[in-house]
Amino acid sequence: MKGVSTIIAAIIMVVITIGLISVAYLYISGLIAGTTATNIWLADAYCNTTHIIYLIKNIGTASVDSLTFYVDGAPITDPPCTPPLPIGAGNLTTCIHTASMGIHQIRVVGPSNVASGTVEC
Repeated sequence: MKGVSTIIAAIIMVVITIGLISVAYLYISGLIAGTTATNIWLADAYCNTTHIIYLIKNIGTASVDSLTFYVDGAPITDPPCTPPLPIGAGNLTTCIHTASMGIHQIRVVGPSNVASGTVEC
């Protein structure tokens, strides 16, 4: 009977170890997927004489439904984007708004990250 108890104890320890590893894997994979699901990238920003043009790419795995734009710290209300929001995973959109001449600090705030840069008009 002592041999059977040792074998059962070893099997139980292996099952517990596999269970803990599985729980840790599911937690970490869910955590990583949650933080990168709606990740934006400011692919380019440039200025023609009267407008700042943003090229924004969704590099996440879920659609981006909202973006907030800031120029020199001031929020810009809903610049038109082509194609319009939401931006599907892996897709690119172009957004435009009127700007004055000069060097501007720009920020695009997505659901889970911020993309920023400088543009000269």
